[in-house]
Amino acid sequence: MDRFTKQLVYGTAYLAILALLATGAYFAFFRSSAGCDNGRRDANEEGVDCGGACSLVCLPSDLRPIVVESASVFTPLSNRVSALIKIKNPNANLAARNLPYTLNLMDAGRKVVRTISGTTFIYGGEIKYLAAYIDTAGLAKIAAVEAKLGNPEWAKLDNFRRPEIILQSRTTSADAVETRVAGRIANRDTVAFREAKVMAIFYGSTAGKSIGVSETTLDNLGAGEARDFAVIHPPIAGIDSTKTEVVIAARRP
Repeated sequence: MDRFTKQLVYGTAYLAILALLATGAYFAFFRSSAGCDNGRRDANEEGVDCGGACSLVCLPSDLRPIVVESASVFTPLSNRVSALIKIKNPNANLAARNLPYTLNLMDAGRKVVRTISGTTFIYGGEIKYLAAYIDTAGLAKIAAVEAKLGNPEWAKLDNFRRPEIILQSRTTSADAVETRVAGRIANRDTVAFREAKVMAIFYGSTAGKSIGVSETTLDNLGAGEARDFAVIHPPIAGIDSTKTEVVIAARRP
């Protein structure tokens, strides 16, 4: 082998060794390891840093925000108000496991009198109601409520589907003492629920206009169990008892 050939062979081998060392150094010191925050799709991720082993759900390009459809305030007693918020999740295949919200209670001049914060949930494609009951002693008269929603923690529908809890029966009675909704619900699901809230929304003669809300909570509703409930509200003038709406809410474990 002549001198030139030897130099070419040795030089090529030297460059190959340098390339291997540089590649090793890159992976060892510069390129981040597989994970859910490295800006790459790796491991068994379904997208970039989402899905699979990552807790974040891969969100579709046509994702639509959860919206507040209505917000109402009622005064069942002189020192108490009730707020009823109607929200909608237009995404049929995505649920919100956690959804923060803020309610601003305002006087007639739209000045915020009190603020209430909380966290709820909403299933895929669901229309949901939130209710709050506030002692107004020492507060200015509350005339309206404003609801604001925070950033939801999204979940796939398969991982957070709506419970199979059904309303079996219900009756509404109203007199000078109280308005009462009584009935029975049944858990047709395969899991137990720590609590199930039964909400009654009352309506008057005006179509679609709610005039009051109340609710009760049933603890430890077992799989396959049926349970009686009763929702009590102070007497409501102008109620149409045939229009009472009963809504059941339970968070999937």
